[in-house]
Amino acid sequence: MVLIGLASTLFILLSSQVTAAPRAFVADQTHSFGRVVEGETVNFDFRVENRGDLPLRLGRVLPGCGCAKVRYASDDIPPGGSSLIRVLFSSQGFSGDVQTVIRVVVDDPKEPHIDVVLRGEVVSRFQSSPERVLFPDIPQSRGSDLQEVTVIAPSVEGLEAVSSSRDLEVITIAREKGRLRLGVRVMIGARPGELRERVIVRKPTERGVSFSVPVFALVKPDLEASRTTIMFHNPSGVFLGPQSVLVNYHGDHPLGSLGIRLPQGVGGIRVTSKEIDPGRTWELVFYLDEKNLSGSLDERVIILGEKGRPPLPLRLLASSSR
Repeated sequence: MVLIGLASTLFILLSSQVTAAPRAFVADQTHSFGRVVEGETVNFDFRVENRGDLPLRLGRVLPGCGCAKVRYASDDIPPGGSSLIRVLFSSQGFSGDVQTVIRVVVDDPKEPHIDVVLRGEVVSRFQSSPERVLFPDIPQSRGSDLQEVTVIAPSVEGLEAVSSSRDLEVITIAREKGRLRLGVRVMIGARPGELRERVIVRKPTERGVSFSVPVFALVKPDLEASRTTIMFHNPSGVFLGPQSVLVNYHGDHPLGSLGIRLPQGVGGIRVTSKEIDPGRTWELVFYLDEKNLSGSLDERVIILGEKGRPPLPLRLLASSSR
């Protein structure tokens, strides 16, 4: 009987040693910091508990990005004890919904790591009204009217507004409490085509403090043609006869006359001009005498508008089997 009792006691002791282990536990594995202004730093604490029978070792605490830093006092947590972990999250450079994970690596055989999720919303310290500047189509020689943009900020002291392009002008209209009123215009002579630029609001004395307002416009050249390449033959070599082109002038005042410069030394090409909208729109009809064509034709006709403004080149293409 004594031997049996001793054996039972030994079995219980051995079994408890086999099952004894640290057990990691975090009560709340999701934390919301709510809404913060970009640039602010928020912090929160969570506890890692040891609900096991042996000491729990904190191997590493790994932030999900460089935006978060962690601090904790002890690597070893005794049974029944806990360790406080503090997380400091910097919202600099973030915008909108944000989520990052703090991974706690432990020596719990059943749960070797625990992920704590940090989430919230970061709002820009700057806001603008309107959020973007949209210009209507702009003639190159006229530029645009001034559009006003109001930038709202905690403080406008030391703020400056600059353009991302030489085609865009930005002026400061007024500084008021928490508001910076700006004027934006597309410059006369801006490059033709789609304009996608920005107004950059920044504080030179503080690195990383900046905000941009997108600006969109379509800059039309002074002279614009319905097509810039004129084909007198189709792909099968069939002669197509006279070809017409509409030319529009978008200058700041009607044009007295439209200049046309034909290629020198090329015979059989002539053009007629008909004014559709006085000083603004012309129909040009190009004629090619196929009898005078030998081989292929690849020449340019230059359309001239206002003196000092870029001309409009038209390309004439034709081929002959002769």
